[in-house]
Amino acid sequence: MKKILLLFISVMFCISCSNSENTEDIGLSAQVVEFTYEGGNRSLSTKVDTWWISNLRVNGVDIPSNDKNYAFIKGEYETVVGIKASWVTIEKNGKKLNINVSDNTNSESREIIVTLQNSNFFDTVTIIQKPKK
Repeated sequence: MKKILLLFISVMFCISCSNSENTEDIGLSAQVVEFTYEGGNRSLSTKVDTWWISNLRVNGVDIPSNDKNYAFIKGEYETVVGIKASWVTIEKNGKKLNINVSDNTNSESREIIVTLQNSNFFDTVTIIQKPKK
């Protein structure tokens, strides 16, 4: 009886193992990107292309996907693969995260924290733009 129980438990462990494709961390090439007040373009690389944008925080405030000032671009499986606003564009392109920031004529700096997700793995990039002095 003990042998049957041990065999049953062993089989259950083998069956319950997951073979998910999204088991790799994102491997973002930089955690912080800084821009002068003039703005510009940057491209960051990742190790995998199965990630999506799971959260956006601008100047300390979480931005919901229905915010009228930000367009959340959805891709496959309704995951967010890009964000567009009047002064910033963030887009996924395969294993790249492309960032385009327009000039900041305000007297305060801008800070965006973008959270990327790949299954149960998360990575963040903080985008900082200096103000025009």
